[in-house]
Amino acid sequence: MSVTALGLCMAIAAASGGPAPLSDAKVRFACEHSQTLIDAAKEYNLDPFTMAGLIYVESRWTADAVSRSNACGLTQVLPKYAPETCKQLKVPKTSLYAGARALQKWSTVRKWDRKLKKYVRVPRKGGMKVSLACYNAGNVCDGSKRGRSYSYKILKIGAWMEKWHKENPVVPLENSGSEVTYVFPVFEEINHILYNPVFKF
Repeated sequence: MSVTALGLCMAIAAASGGPAPLSDAKVRFACEHSQTLIDAAKEYNLDPFTMAGLIYVESRWTADAVSRSNACGLTQVLPKYAPETCKQLKVPKTSLYAGARALQKWSTVRKWDRKLKKYVRVPRKGGMKVSLACYNAGNVCDGSKRGRSYSYKILKIGAWMEKWHKENPVVPLENSGSEVTYVFPVFEEINHILYNPVFKF
């Protein structure tokens, strides 16, 4: 199911009152970068809701987050395993693409192809559940309780947002020039965030 920047923004805002609490400022920040998240997910063939869940669990949408293991940025990528520096990973767009690239890599494994006589990457067994565990725990992910718990949290949040998005579609009402008026579902807990002039979708 495709999602627009506005649709993802609304799902993140709704989740902030449910399984993924965020401050109003963090929701606004997430909404400002929702299109970049969608673009990064699309480039690496990933689900944007899963990516949004990963960012919530990793950094709570804190762009300059640095962990004790020196993982940096929104997606908490380790500079020693990436071409970017920690400073670069603190730039939201850079972190979103680096995180999507890393997750896509963990979703595959190298396998020798007898016909081609070379190693090729094939889908990892276990799907996204195992891929997320590996993103968190690295090569020991198969037996990692921490990785499984991490994966469960992300998939739960992502599924919640996707379900909310399906049940509360953003419907264009009219289009006048470059501006589109939308019909929004009414939710008091997020209206003060969504109906803010800062958002121009």
